[in-house]
Amino acid sequence: MVGVKLVEAHTFPRLYAWIHNFKEVGVIKENLPDPERMFAFLKSRREMLLAST
Repeated sequence: MVGVKLVEAHTFPRLYAWIHNFKEVGVIKENLPDPERMFAFLKSRREMLLAST
């Protein structure tokens, strides 16, 4: 979301492959949140938290 990659293919190839395969499972794929909506939600929460301090 912010350009930070925690797991990269060249650093952790087996873990990266597992994550990719996991996200392709039908039940998981159907229930993953929309990245754009998640980003908007997290951005609004961050702004709210920063405003309250």
